Amino acid sequence: MKKRFLLLIAMFFVSVQWISAQKTQNNLLKVYHTKDGKTAIVNTGIDNISYWVNLAKQGIIPFNPEVKSGGAIYKGSKIHSSAVKIENSPDICIVEGSNITQSENSVFVDPSDGQHVLNSNNSTDWSSSDGVSDVYGTSGFFTSDGENWEGDYHGTGGNNDGDPATAIDLDGRMFVGAIANDNMQQSVAYSLDNGQTWTSVMDGSSSNLDKNHLCVDNSSVSPYEGNLYVAWTNFNNDPAHVEIVRSTD
Repeated sequence: MKKRFLLLIAMFFVSVQWISAQKTQNNLLKVYHTKDGKTAIVNTGIDNISYWVNLAKQGIIPFNPEVKSGGAIYKGSKIHSSAVKIENSPDICIVEGSNITQSENSVFVDPSDGQHVLNSNNSTDWSSSDGVSDVYGTSGFFTSDGENWEGDYHGTGGNNDGDPATAIDLDGRMFVGAIANDNMQQSVAYSLDNGQTWTSVMDGSSSNLDKNHLCVDNSSVSPYEGNLYVAWTNFNNDPAHVEIVRSTD
């Protein structure tokens, strides 16, 4: 009798968790009505620019309106903090005079050379009055002195859907994680020549993967030194959960 009672309690709690997960998932699904009278179900839990741009191009949701901001007020570049080594830190514009947006920046400092820095961001062509015309994805910019930058706003290893995550290992190899394509598969691009060329490796085992990040083991005394770890959220599951993979090469 006692075992049966405990089993009933366990089944009750499992049912409550399942119902709660269903409510959470259902709350993320919203119905939108298009101009031509059609309806579409949109997953508001997906935070990926290409997903929303495609919906806007189909007329399911509106493009973001152009908002003109007020002029910036320059207040100097001196840092008032005892926690930094450099008191003066002027802003350096990496790309000037273009309609290429750069958002969701990810920056990584070379563990073997503090002046060597990798920057990657979401790059899109905003030259059209209708909004984004091209999604380039993860750019790749790098510097050896913090002031002069090289690189390209086109996607590392080819155009992708962005969400960059950067890393540099102890051998100077660069890595940029990203969402690979419209199916929201995952990819990692690596460079062996200081960002001059990139090779992209895609995990095609599943789609609808988002919110990726990566890290490399840069401990010189670690038995796993050089291992690269990539994690993301799998929205194919209900509820969604985090997955992680490792590469040794």
